[in-house]
Amino acid sequence: MKKLIKWLVALGFYYTGLFYLYRKAIKPRLIRNNLVILRYHRILSDGKKDGINISVNKGSFENQIEYIGKHFKVLDTGNIIERLKRGERFTEPTLAITFDDGYKNNYTYAYPILRRYSIPATIFLTANYINENKTFSWDKEIAKYGDSYDTAMLTWQEIGEMAKGGISFGSHTLTHPKLSEISLEDAKKEIFESGIMLKEKLGKEAVTFSYPHGSLDIPVKNLVKEARYTAAFVSTDGFYSDRNDLFELRRKAIHENLVTNPFGKFSRCLFALEIEGVFDLLFRLLRPDFIGARNDGADYTDKIESLNYQWNKLLERSETKNNVFLTYDWIKTWWEVYGENKGLFVIDVWDGPKLIGIAPLYIQRGMLKEVRLLGDNEVCSDHLGFILDQEHKEEAFRKIVEALEENKNKWDFINFEGIDQGQIDLFERYFGKANHIFQKKPYTTCPYINLPGTWQAYEDTLSQKRAKYFTRNIRILTEKHNAEFITYKNMGSFDEAFNHLVRLHKGRWEERDSRGGTFSNDKIIAFHKRMGILLADQNKLVLNFLKIGNEIAAVLYGFKYGDRYMFYQSGFDDRWKKFSVGSLIVAQSIKDAIAFGYGEFDFLRGDAEYKTIWTDKARTEFKIIVYQKKLSCLVFRLYSGIKLTIKRVIKKIVPTMVRERLKKRLLRRNDTLTVDNKTKILYLVSGLGLGGAEKQ
Repeated sequence: MKKLIKWLVALGFYYTGLFYLYRKAIKPRLIRNNLVILRYHRILSDGKKDGINISVNKGSFENQIEYIGKHFKVLDTGNIIERLKRGERFTEPTLAITFDDGYKNNYTYAYPILRRYSIPATIFLTANYINENKTFSWDKEIAKYGDSYDTAMLTWQEIGEMAKGGISFGSHTLTHPKLSEISLEDAKKEIFESGIMLKEKLGKEAVTFSYPHGSLDIPVKNLVKEARYTAAFVSTDGFYSDRNDLFELRRKAIHENLVTNPFGKFSRCLFALEIEGVFDLLFRLLRPDFIGARNDGADYTDKIESLNYQWNKLLERSETKNNVFLTYDWIKTWWEVYGENKGLFVIDVWDGPKLIGIAPLYIQRGMLKEVRLLGDNEVCSDHLGFILDQEHKEEAFRKIVEALEENKNKWDFINFEGIDQGQIDLFERYFGKANHIFQKKPYTTCPYINLPGTWQAYEDTLSQKRAKYFTRNIRILTEKHNAEFITYKNMGSFDEAFNHLVRLHKGRWEERDSRGGTFSNDKIIAFHKRMGILLADQNKLVLNFLKIGNEIAAVLYGFKYGDRYMFYQSGFDDRWKKFSVGSLIVAQSIKDAIAFGYGEFDFLRGDAEYKTIWTDKARTEFKIIVYQKKLSCLVFRLYSGIKLTIKRVIKKIVPTMVRERLKKRLLRRNDTLTVDNKTKILYLVSGLGLGGAEKQ
């Protein structure tokens, strides 16, 4: 019945002129790139079938190629990739044809038809199956429907002949494994050696790659890049969009059942509507959550990674463009480390083909379902909020709020910490209007310096006594102790530099309360190590050291992004405390920021007293809470209020010395606890009013 309805819709759309109107007037306005990439597997003789929907019959294939030749400009994938790399748009209908696996019938049936119509194509070869009498596991089922010839593989002689006739070839690995489910060592062998074999056999580089089974993850994709392929294709059914990166290009899968009418005959109107994206558009129109702001409940591979190409471009167009904490790499890495037992809830807003807003959210389940910002909690990301195109920020923000309203069955309350003060007005106006309980309160402050053009100009803003003190200490350390300022680039390796940071920082904090400060557990160390490597590759990492003799005496860790130089954490060796080495490394970092032309030095969150030495300016960041009006939220608010009251009473009536002793006793248990239980102890310490975990 579904097939009949779909066919009748296609007939009506195709023969009433609606399809012509869509193709000529509507589609060019809906999409930026009029590009379709088709994915085939094998071509069978007429009347045969494979039972698993990966084949097209010979007669049907010729009808498809005839239609394509009349209505599309058909290009080789290599040509398309080069144009995409140059940022060119496909304004006229453009199409590419690909085949996966390397079946012999690509040569016997498909190649003569393609040559007749002068249509190029790319075949992705499973290298170890070429010239071999091997059968894929799923092809054992074919024996029930056709003869063994339909599952035979190409020979190198046939491949060579097609290469001379306009067919190009790419890699589909050696043995067609699910790359994300095997070891990285085995995956590397499959990816690299298949490319080497194709080069040896064909005399030219294989520049494109297709993931078998569509199986990939970030490490696998990185291996494909390392193997020097210029692009890679997935099996995910769909059309090219600006959200695709070149190593995750989607294709429209074509099989016989998709393009035949209820009577088993090829249907031109069904095929046309399929490859022109009409059914995809109708599906989206019938699913309101796919229009404007969307949340389809996908995991991070489909939502965060699918926005890779567009994410940072949107950030550059936003008012928060100088913020490393909202970059694609920071958010993705945070989700990889902290995403366990959380539900991704990313909302992306589009104006036609243009991404105009992202709400990077997740849902955490506790007593209630809580919506939070990706990157929050112990990582202490600052200046958080939504990523909004400056020209469309009102519209994008409104659609995000509407999406949250439409999905309010998925959450009970919103808890956003560290909201940048530049977005507070929007939060108040739009969330304040909603039929919810809205709360806003200051969360933390972020001191900062507006940097002048020279170090001397900045030094003049400091007290004369302090400036002389710094100068004297630097001179003594340099002349008498062979001191010098270096960066992580002067170290033997990044790991060595990072280990010095963790050691010096934890050493300082453990003297106070045994928690180790920012680097208090394995997860946060793993997060910062990954981010450090990524940022170092992009020359955006700040990891400065004061080296005295052969010892590292002080370290400052931070980030460079846009016009902002950010100071995230530090540490120093107490043995050199009398020279104020902690202050000296800050002074040198400010000096470096000025020398490299940065406009702002951001101390990030925390009102630690030492920051007032350097500046009297600070931004306020806010905490936003939005409760739905229901009984469970009322009970939770009462519980939270009682907990806060108890905390305040403890702070007031229990002597500081007693609280400190209790805190140390609780924290002393850290050495025998798992990471999760350590976190619970820290929350208990904070909840009892025994001290916070805020980054200083």
